[in-house]
Amino acid sequence: MHQRERFITSLNFGNTDRVFYRIGKPRKATLEAWYAQGLPKLPDAGNYGSPPEFHALVGDDTLSWSLPIGCAIYPTFEEIIIEENEHGRVWRDGLGITMFSDIRGETGFLTRSYISHPVTDWETWADMRARLNPHSPERFPVDWAEQVKTLNARDHAIPPDLPIRSYFYLVELIHAIAEGRPVPDPEKGPEIAEEYLARAAQYAVNR
Repeated sequence: MHQRERFITSLNFGNTDRVFYRIGKPRKATLEAWYAQGLPKLPDAGNYGSPPEFHALVGDDTLSWSLPIGCAIYPTFEEIIIEENEHGRVWRDGLGITMFSDIRGETGFLTRSYISHPVTDWETWADMRARLNPHSPERFPVDWAEQVKTLNARDHAIPPDLPIRSYFYLVELIHAIAEGRPVPDPEKGPEIAEEYLARAAQYAVNR
């Protein structure tokens, strides 16, 4: 049983030769702790990766993390740094989320504190709605038809990779509604939230 069969059979509660498992991507800080506990020293893979020798050692299954298509919003926002000092930076990412990132140290973990999200009223929702079109041709590589043939012939698994943060745009607005706090458009807030969540769900299914 190859790894793709093992993965699909597991999802369908079938009988497999063994449990499908993937350790994931241990961060550099995690690997350093494991070295102190006896893990053999492995080649460096940076702060956010794990070397292939690690997966060969533990014998886990191969797992591609995503398909070669754009699954977030399109077009994305321009990333801009709003402020930066010795403690970290305030910046806006490609999803339009403004956040504070603590960039001190080299632990391999980036600590974020979210400041604001781009959807706050009907006007900003109209802009975001246009970015949630799952059929935008720009999402696919120019050689997508050829890549499909290769992907269909693979023996490893590719699970759905949904950018969860893409669906957090209305978190502040929803919390404000639930807590009775003022929102930019108090009368329309619930309607914006309902339409956004419905659109986000449709977008995820269509992808």
